[in-house]
Amino acid sequence: MKSTQINQNVFLKNYLYIIIFTILGFLIYGNSLLNNYALDDAIVITQNEFTKKGIDGIPDLLTTEGFTGFFGKQKDLVAGGRYRPLSLVTFAIEYQFFGENPFISHLINIILYILTTILLFQILLYFFPESLSKNKYINIPFITSILFLAHPIHTEIVANIKGRDEILTLLGSLAALYYSIKYLNTNQIKYLIFSFIVMFLALMSKENAITFLAIIPLSIYYFTKNSLKRNLTTLIPIAIASLIYLVLRNKIIGFTIGASADELMNNPYLYSTVNEKFATVFYTMLLYIKLLIAPTTLTFDYYPFQIPIINWSDFRAILSILIYLALGIFALLGFKKKTIISYGIWFYLITFSVVSNLIFNVGTFMNERFMYISSIGFFIIIAFLIVKYLINKPKIVFTILGLILVLYSAKTISRNFAWENDYVLFTTDVENSPNSAKGNTSAGGKSLEVAGALKKIQRSYLTDKQLIINALKETPLSNSEIIELTKFNSVAEISNSINKKIDYLQQKSLKHLEKAVKLHTTYNDALLLLGNARFEINPKDIDGVWSAYKQILDRNPTYFRVYQNLGIILTDSINVDKRIKIWRKLLKYDKNNFEAHYQLGHIYGMYKNNLDSAIYFLTKATTIDKNSEKAYKDLGVAYGISMQYQKALEAMNKAFFINPKDYQLLLNIGITYMQLKDFKPAIQTFEKALSLNPQSQEAFSSLIISCLNGKEYDKTINLLLPIYKTNPNDFNVNYNLGVCYQGKGDNKTANTYLNKAKNLNPIMFKNLISK
Repeated sequence: MKSTQINQNVFLKNYLYIIIFTILGFLIYGNSLLNNYALDDAIVITQNEFTKKGIDGIPDLLTTEGFTGFFGKQKDLVAGGRYRPLSLVTFAIEYQFFGENPFISHLINIILYILTTILLFQILLYFFPESLSKNKYINIPFITSILFLAHPIHTEIVANIKGRDEILTLLGSLAALYYSIKYLNTNQIKYLIFSFIVMFLALMSKENAITFLAIIPLSIYYFTKNSLKRNLTTLIPIAIASLIYLVLRNKIIGFTIGASADELMNNPYLYSTVNEKFATVFYTMLLYIKLLIAPTTLTFDYYPFQIPIINWSDFRAILSILIYLALGIFALLGFKKKTIISYGIWFYLITFSVVSNLIFNVGTFMNERFMYISSIGFFIIIAFLIVKYLINKPKIVFTILGLILVLYSAKTISRNFAWENDYVLFTTDVENSPNSAKGNTSAGGKSLEVAGALKKIQRSYLTDKQLIINALKETPLSNSEIIELTKFNSVAEISNSINKKIDYLQQKSLKHLEKAVKLHTTYNDALLLLGNARFEINPKDIDGVWSAYKQILDRNPTYFRVYQNLGIILTDSINVDKRIKIWRKLLKYDKNNFEAHYQLGHIYGMYKNNLDSAIYFLTKATTIDKNSEKAYKDLGVAYGISMQYQKALEAMNKAFFINPKDYQLLLNIGITYMQLKDFKPAIQTFEKALSLNPQSQEAFSSLIISCLNGKEYDKTINLLLPIYKTNPNDFNVNYNLGVCYQGKGDNKTANTYLNKAKNLNPIMFKNLISK
């Protein structure tokens, strides 16, 4: 092959292709601009505390594992951990200037994807310098790039904002290849520096870029006539970049490879034998080829058990290993001759190796996004075959390409709609992945959530159709669903259709969650949501809720979300004895559980008036969680009712220390001081309560009584006189003013008020005087 020469003005000369790629890119992915956040976008953007700090969060993003900003601590949930900060940094910058704005994020993804296509085209022109002079459109660079741009398997990368890590990885890796070639053709060291920079950025986006340590020298070998020494020179900057990245990664998250997760959803081969694992891996490798050829059914969800575990007796595993063996032989045979097909195979196999599950356990059976880089090798082979065998049959070529592009584009546009939000994605893909425990759980959970949102709208009793439509638009429902619900003219009919939708969503939720549990009997997330769904459908079905939760507790007695959920579910509407029975059962699972002790103490005190039991359980709750305001508060009330005022005061003061802004708590403390006849602190407490709630009549009255009983006569008079001016005929005001002046020794003024009180209500006056 001829040595590749780079035309410095090639971008300008090929502006027509750039325009084609740009227009087609926006035509295909333009509808994704209307989508919201979906799937893992919560982890990297909407619920990531570092990202949401904007630029101030960048140091944290650069110095922690990828999930830390979401979970609050490093959790090695998936294979090898995650150190891919570059895309997160771009999200933080976006958040700084635009806040939560999915439109901007989707727009940037599309632009980066189009730029990647243009860069791929540019590199292929360097590989095939005479392509455009022979035929403007029937050539390997154009056909490869246009297939890459339109192929539906890339939808997850572009339409899912989180997919930017993959886009930046390939963009940086291709840029490293580009600058390596530029160096070989110019001998300018600056291009090696550029190669180092973009390679490092590619690695900081995702580790997959490391495969270009092989792809770059391989490409130079195939498409140039440079010596081995010059070829190896281009490896120096990218090797240094890789080494620096690996050292940095190891320093920040540690060196880990392979999945150590003990949850099936993060390690699909957890219960498989070695033979089953590798037979299934080869089966998934066959499915990848199928998706590249015919991407008819796409899904984000290949979790257990959408992909069945098979063994070597299954013909699909044998067929796959034969196909990949043949590919390997073709690649080796064509290596010395530098055939295009062998290069395409090498490109595919090398970049695919790190996500295939053959070398590392990547935490899932497969993912369509794993084909993003590898698909380039496939497209190069297809383009080569078209050019080789159909170059002289342009009508056939344009017909085939036109048909492929129309089908690919239509599928991609259609697939973009599925990424509108979590609800649409989960309920769409559960139909494409019916045997996924995670998919059924996600669809069930989101359906239940949307049903809850619709219930909230119904409880608002909106009487205007437009207001109902506006409220529905705030839910995750798709536009078509909203149109269907509001096609009626009367509000009553719309309300009826919403009720039917609620019933439908609840039943679908129940169906999906029951299937998820059937597929994965120990899946805590599914069991928890199943219990929730049963309660939402029938709040009296506590036995059904308990049967789901019990399956979790039998394996994990301290699973806090069960206790947390029961604290919400077991409300006043549930029979008191049944609530006590369930909470007592929970104590058998976890005798030191705070929520169970607190709820039992609360129920015994409030509903059973069993103060001894209430005090016992609430005291235990406070020893388990010494920072629980509600436990100390309820304990104080229980002691107060049982007239153990000193202990009540101790408990309530601890609650007040935790929450010094609780107005009702201050009232209770003040009343307790009054019961102890310790009026000075009572006065101070009621004054604090009034500072929090100046309009409180209860606090004001209690303050007056405390001042009066504490013989703070001047303070009492100052409180009463403004009331007297407003209502001079108030018996209590006159009587208390008389008592205050009497206490001060001013009998003349005292008699004035006392006589007036006597005239206003002689009987009450007589009763008070007699006391």
